[in-house]
Amino acid sequence: MRTSLKAGIAALGAVAVIVPGSLAHAQLDSGVTIVTAELLAGALTIVPPAAAVISPALDQLSASGQVLAVTVSDLRLSNAGWTTTAVITDFTDLASNTIPASNTTCTPASAVTTGSVTVTPSGAVVIDTAQNVQTATASGANTAIWDATLDLDTTGAVAGVYTATLTHSVF
Repeated sequence: MRTSLKAGIAALGAVAVIVPGSLAHAQLDSGVTIVTAELLAGALTIVPPAAAVISPALDQLSASGQVLAVTVSDLRLSNAGWTTTAVITDFTDLASNTIPASNTTCTPASAVTTGSVTVTPSGAVVIDTAQNVQTATASGANTAIWDATLDLDTTGAVAGVYTATLTHSVF
C-alpha cells in the first residue's frame, strides 16, 4: 500500500508541476499577425448581345423580338448605384425605306443578380432617344443580367428587311 501511495503522490506532483508550467507558458507567449486585404476597384461595364431579331416578318402591322442577356458588371467596389439606357436608330432597308425609331418600344424584364444589388426595370419606354431601362442601388461588386422585349409598330411600312442599331449604355 505504501508503494501505491507514493506512486499516487508522485503522479499528483507531476501533474501539479506540468499543468502550472504549461498554463504559465501559454499566458506569457503570444504573437500578433497583421492581415491586409487590398481590394482594387474595377470598372462598370455593359455587354449587350451582338444581335437581336424582331419577328414575325415586317410586312405585318407590328413585330416584336427579344434582346437577350444584357449584362452589367460593376466591379467599382463602391456604394454607387448605376443606371442603364437604351436608344435605337431608325430602321432602314436597302431601298432606303424607313421605320422611325419612335415606333420602337423597349420593355426590360427583371434582372437576375449577384452581389448586393437591387435592380428596378423601367417598364415600357419608347427608345427613339436614350431612356433609362434599369436602375440599380448597389454595394460592392455586383452583376445583373436581363432580357428585354422590343415592340415595333410597322403600320405603313413596306415589305423589306430592315435594320437598326440599338445602343446600351451604363453610368
